[in-house]
Amino acid sequence: MADERGSPRGRKKVADLGEKLRTAQGPESIEHEFWKAKIGDYFSSKGFKVSFEERVGEAATVDILASNANTSLAVEVETGKSDALRNIEKALSAGLTVLTVATSSEIEKKIKDQLSRQPQLDHGKVRIVSAQSCTWD
Repeated sequence: MADERGSPRGRKKVADLGEKLRTAQGPESIEHEFWKAKIGDYFSSKGFKVSFEERVGEAATVDILASNANTSLAVEVETGKSDALRNIEKALSAGLTVLTVATSSEIEKKIKDQLSRQPQLDHGKVRIVSAQSCTWD
């Protein structure tokens, strides 16, 4: 069940999805916590070892680290409130492939636009999608 923290917009999104959510802990929004849990469950069901807020550098963490025998994938959930490019850069610097999951198509478009202006980044190791465009079951 969702708690009373988070923005009215975030609480509405969770309710619109018909999901119950454990109480969010820390500074992250309910919407951010919801998608981290949903995506983590998805990768776990596909046989990945999943860890949350995993340290990947001296002072860097990723929202989700999904690993199996073949790959390690950093997953960053973007609600539009953080520096998405910085999150992509820190994961790439750690040698990871990056999946950025934007919580709306508007945020997805914004991040893709920002990334297109960063030719120095390895675009082949980055995928940006909107959460609603994927099946997380």
